[in-house]
Amino acid sequence: MPIRPKDALAHLLLPTYSARLDKANYLALVREWIRANRPGMATVDNRQLLYAFLGDEIIQGAAIDYLEFGVYQGSSLREWIRINSNANSRFFGFDSFRGLPEDWVPGFAKGAYDLSGAPPLRGHPRNPR
Repeated sequence: MPIRPKDALAHLLLPTYSARLDKANYLALVREWIRANRPGMATVDNRQLLYAFLGDEIIQGAAIDYLEFGVYQGSSLREWIRINSNANSRFFGFDSFRGLPEDWVPGFAKGAYDLSGAPPLRGHPRNPR
């Protein structure tokens, strides 16, 4: 597949992956969609409002497959399970629950997010195990 000019330029400017840039691009796309599809609506102030907006306006109760990587204590996963009660929806959380394998960014050292291997949603009614 040929490299698109804007991708080639981005690679020259920032040759390694940047989670911050990825997050900024994603947020820009969400804001652009909101501006285009919901004129006059302000951007959302927190994750829970964003999840509610996506659940109410986009998903509208349809069955979904939700995958989350880096579950930690499960707050996002729990919120999506609460928002989407469709019996055919499936929710998957991936995590070692043993913390970061190495130092990540300042303030997030090796071992941060360690739950001693204990998944936080054990025994939840929608957990198949």
